[in-house]
Amino acid sequence: GSLSKDVRIWNTGKFHNPIFESLNEDGLNSNLVLYSAGGVQFEDAVASLETWKASNPTSARPYYYHACMLLSVSRYEEFLKMADHYLFIEKEKNSMSATMTRYYYALTQLLYRRKARPALQNLNLCLCVNPLMAEFWCLTGDVYYHIIKDHEKAKEFYENAIILGSRRLTNSPWPMEVAKYGEYPQKMIASCNKIIASKFTYGSMPKK
Repeated sequence: GSLSKDVRIWNTGKFHNPIFESLNEDGLNSNLVLYSAGGVQFEDAVASLETWKASNPTSARPYYYHACMLLSVSRYEEFLKMADHYLFIEKEKNSMSATMTRYYYALTQLLYRRKARPALQNLNLCLCVNPLMAEFWCLTGDVYYHIIKDHEKAKEFYENAIILGSRRLTNSPWPMEVAKYGEYPQKMIASCNKIIASKFTYGSMPKK
C-alpha cells in the first residue's frame, strides 16, 4: 500500500478555504496539487503558511495545511511531527480535519513505520467521532492483518466496514474512498478466511 494526499489551497488573502481530502493506497506515490491565482511551488506555499503562522500564532489551520503538504510529498517524519503539533493545538478535537489527520497519521504509522500501537490509538479516536466511516474500520483491519497478524480480529473489522459503512448517508460531507465500502473489505475477508483455513488445516494434521 501507499500514501497520497491531494491538497487544494486557495490563497484568498484570508486563508479561509476549503480542502478536499483524498487517500489512495494502491501505489507508493504521492501527489501535491496546490491551487491559487497563478499556481505555486511547494516552497512558495510553505512560505505563505509561515506568514500565516506568524500573523495568527494561535490558529491551528496553517499547521493542518502544512501537515497535509508534507504528507503529499512523502516527507513522512516531518508530517508526523507537524500532525502531532497540529492535533495538540487544535481546539476542535472532533472536527473533520482533526479526525482525518488522525487517519493519515495512522496510515503513515502502518505503511511507513510499521507501528501498530500509535495507529490503533488514533483510529480508535477516529471511530469514536464517526463510526460509519468504512475507511477507519478497514485501516484498523489492516493493522491487525499486516502487523499484528491476528486475522480473526482483522476479519471482524473488515466486516464492520461493510455493515456500518452501508449505513452512512449518501450526502455525508466526509471524504469517501468508494472501494472501502465493499470491494476492498470483501477481498480482505476472503484473504483472512484463506489464511485462517490454512492454519486450521495445518494445525489439524496428525503428528508423525
